[in-house]
Amino acid sequence: MCYLILEKGTISDDFEIEGAEKHVGKEFVYATTLLCDVDGSIINSRDLHFQAYKQAIENDQEAFNFFLRHLRELKSEGMEFECYDSLTEEHYDRLASGLQRLDGVRGFLGNTASEEIVRRVANRKGQIVKDCIQKGEVKAYPKVAKTLKKLHKNGIRLVFVSSSSSAAVSLLNAGLLHLFEGGVLTGTGTLNYKNVWLDMSKLLKDNQGRVTEIPEAAFEQCADFPGKPDPFPFQEAARRAGIECKQCLVYEDAPAIVLNQSHKYNEFFAGVVGINTGKPFDPKKVADCGATLVVKTPAQFRSVMLTALEKGREYEANAEKVRFNSKDYQAPWHASSAFFGGRKPSVVMNTGNLVSRNSL
Repeated sequence: MCYLILEKGTISDDFEIEGAEKHVGKEFVYATTLLCDVDGSIINSRDLHFQAYKQAIENDQEAFNFFLRHLRELKSEGMEFECYDSLTEEHYDRLASGLQRLDGVRGFLGNTASEEIVRRVANRKGQIVKDCIQKGEVKAYPKVAKTLKKLHKNGIRLVFVSSSSSAAVSLLNAGLLHLFEGGVLTGTGTLNYKNVWLDMSKLLKDNQGRVTEIPEAAFEQCADFPGKPDPFPFQEAARRAGIECKQCLVYEDAPAIVLNQSHKYNEFFAGVVGINTGKPFDPKKVADCGATLVVKTPAQFRSVMLTALEKGREYEANAEKVRFNSKDYQAPWHASSAFFGGRKPSVVMNTGNLVSRNSL
């Protein structure tokens, strides 16, 4: 079994937390699996989704009026924005990023917009995204793609979780779909199902094992459960893949999860690795969010993941036995105290860009 070992309680010093010291964290998380978000985390599609929402809403006068009214309502409730006359990236990041399409539209328009308007805008937004993906206009972050290939080659298990119906196609076009054991798609309406599991054993492949087509038979209907930012889709992905949740790291870019839900996710999973590919996160929120790691660039993600993999390989070569217990999780260093000199192992992230939240 292969492991990732990450130092817990660290954030990127690109956020410039005054007085923070590097490499002083002493807690670690161990994982065998990465549960991956797709859009904005693996696939560089954040701008596509923002532009699709913007075009679908601003070109629909009725929907746009609801959007402007909703901004005024939010302002009266104390939620301030920099712009109040057009849809901006700030609105996307704070109201819709990471949400299922219908929920994203409701985030922009508020609860007073009719279901007819919400679905009209959602369908238009979905078609814009689908057209761009079919044209091959959406690519993976190269360093993230290389990292996932490296992790997969070394035995780290990968499962994807997405609120986008196009996630599997995006991974296929990027040449990455074969790395995953399966994926949960939530709230996408795939085959008129609310939630589906992609069964990788039913994909069509060429004689070299590369995925060539995703047939409808590969999608299995899941039970009705809440979508992101609720942790249930990630729990379902782990269950479907036959993996204990406490063996899994969640990899996400959505502020609604990384900044607002990491403490909750920590109750179920080994931890949360956040990547800030959108508008810079508020440093104070990052410091208190509870995520295991928050990095700002794909290059930082690659650096910390490869370091964690190396430490995991070192641990695997020396530890006699590692045990995970889903009810009362014990860090696996207890099984190899001789190797670590009777203490917790020391993991130094050699990236030159990590600081500890413990010192803030």
